[in-house]
Amino acid sequence: MAKTASRPIHLTFRSVEQVVVEPDDNDRFVTTAAEAARACQQAQATKEFQEKFKLFLGHIHEWCKSRGDNIESGYVDVGDGGLRVNICMKADDFDFEFDDQITELDIELAREFPECVAEVTQLPRHVCRQLDLDTEFSLQVYGDSGRTPEAG
Repeated sequence: MAKTASRPIHLTFRSVEQVVVEPDDNDRFVTTAAEAARACQQAQATKEFQEKFKLFLGHIHEWCKSRGDNIESGYVDVGDGGLRVNICMKADDFDFEFDDQITELDIELAREFPECVAEVTQLPRHVCRQLDLDTEFSLQVYGDSGRTPEAG
């Protein structure tokens, strides 16, 4: 049985000592302490981003829900410059009066979730149906899902 250290191991970005990393699957590998420290920092940053992203999606859901009389569904997917938030309207025509609220959401998201760079777009119902936004590459954050459950 391996002896457990009574104090934590100190890893720094300047460390050149080698360390052995042994995950639960017993697939051991050797790396420098500096590389291990960077991996820990990256894992923490990923965890923090995932938490922020969940809040980002929840914010959009609640925003759409509070405007459910006008909004049929909301989707988030990846665009050229970041995330795309597609707000599908119940109306078949572009709602110029509602566009101010879309702009406000865009500003809110940029202010509250700067790490989730996004562009918000209002889409009339017929455009949403033509684009078929309900794909495996998008997240539906509001509305009834048109997907059928996977078998098995």
